[in-house]
Amino acid sequence: MLVRPQASSPMIATGLTGLGAWRVLTRNLDQRLEKFAKEPVIAREIAYFRDRIGSVRTADDLVKDQRLYEFAITAYDLEGQENAQGLMKRVLASDLSDSRSPANRMSDDRYRAITRDFAFAGGTSDDQKKIDKVVRAYLRAEYEARHDTRLPTITTDQQDEELAALAKEPAVAAEIAYFKTAITSVASTQEVAKDARLVAFARKAAGFTDRTDYGADFIQRVLDDESVRKSLGDTRWDRFAGFFADARAGRKLRSDGIAARIDEVVNRWIEASFSLETGRQVSEPVSDRLKADLDAYAQRSDVKAAVEEFRTEIADVTSSAGLVAKPRAYNFVLRAYGLEAYKKNVDLVLRTLNEPATSRTSPAAQDKRFKDMAEGLSFIGRSSLPATSDKSFVDDVVKRYVRVQFERAIGEVDITMRHALYAQRVLPKVTSPYQITGDMALRQFVFPAVGLPVATSQDIDRLADTVKRKVAMDKLGDAVYLDKLTRRFFTQSAGATSAGPSAASAALALFSGGTADGGSIGIDLLLQLQSR
Repeated sequence: MLVRPQASSPMIATGLTGLGAWRVLTRNLDQRLEKFAKEPVIAREIAYFRDRIGSVRTADDLVKDQRLYEFAITAYDLEGQENAQGLMKRVLASDLSDSRSPANRMSDDRYRAITRDFAFAGGTSDDQKKIDKVVRAYLRAEYEARHDTRLPTITTDQQDEELAALAKEPAVAAEIAYFKTAITSVASTQEVAKDARLVAFARKAAGFTDRTDYGADFIQRVLDDESVRKSLGDTRWDRFAGFFADARAGRKLRSDGIAARIDEVVNRWIEASFSLETGRQVSEPVSDRLKADLDAYAQRSDVKAAVEEFRTEIADVTSSAGLVAKPRAYNFVLRAYGLEAYKKNVDLVLRTLNEPATSRTSPAAQDKRFKDMAEGLSFIGRSSLPATSDKSFVDDVVKRYVRVQFERAIGEVDITMRHALYAQRVLPKVTSPYQITGDMALRQFVFPAVGLPVATSQDIDRLADTVKRKVAMDKLGDAVYLDKLTRRFFTQSAGATSAGPSAASAALALFSGGTADGGSIGIDLLLQLQSR
């Protein structure tokens, strides 16, 4: 439910304007937000979200529950997307490692933020993503062949439904099932080339419409030799070969997401242990000689025993605390991620595994090794990998929701206050002038503060250069500099508006408890007034 109190609700004036009202409003902002969260309507929405979000496992689950969906998009300040469930479903299910995914094609970073944090796709192992990628390509090729048309990169809701129905057709479903089994069984290009059915599936996914049998020897040369692919003068062969990059490297894909994640930890540990013993660093690309030595090392009896012990112990771990309670598994993980020096700093490790990686206070935000560990062990304690069952994630979404709703409520009576609150929240995370020029709410704050007109026909690149000259981009996280911009903003706003003191005073009074008759006015009453 989107809370929108009315500016016409009865208020009392405080006598403060602009910057003065702003100082009072933000002096105890945390306490004001805490009080705001207890307003009956807000509290009911928070309770509903907490009660239901744990059962959400997919983007489809989220958008089907309109109340949950609106809570989520409100938390990420995606106003105007209340009825864009189709688009948001595709965005939320995006693979952020794919530059062509719907979330990455959006110009607004908030779409990537909600996609990253909810992690509906992020909970899938890299191996599963590779398998799903080929399956999606196969379905698109089959659809295009049947309809004699080209599907857009971002498909419509109707096209998504048609693709889903296509995947359930017995003949298509049988080919998909065969592919998923076969692709996890081959560990060399020779094995791929010998499987004509697997090759046919991948060729269709790559865009080939013919059913020519090229023979196993030719297919293996195409998979192994880039010069052969170049000589064919058809980029579809490059795409085809790309589907089997892992087989070319001599490894099988794993369709079991958690098993694949555990494999990744094991491989990291083997490489780290190998480097410690031999002094030889493992870096990409791995030479044939180094790969052979690594394979031989992995077959040593003591190495195999350590790996099997870890696999046994990690299978029983259901929480970060459970990992720490198993010293051998704990030490195994730390070595895998190059963090053995932090063995005794248990609190730091627990914070890494428990806090959202996007949190500015998380060690994952400061050190890539911690980030890799947080992502690599994200399966711990979850029956499914999306973040929706993670308490710290849920708390963060609730906090976001309360802040955004507070800003919107303030904005209903004084838009300058809302712009300032929004800027205070967002600007410290801004790193590019394009993030300012592309965000109208930020422009409404930053441009007046630095003496630029909000409305301009200037070329976007020139405008970004102007912002870069006018704004100290490297100081946006500095409270002193942000306060300087805020003072300038309110000074300019006071001269540009004819609203006078009443708007700022009313915004402050909204959360100070004053009404014309001396009582307090809550969000419930405001909503009742709005509905009349």
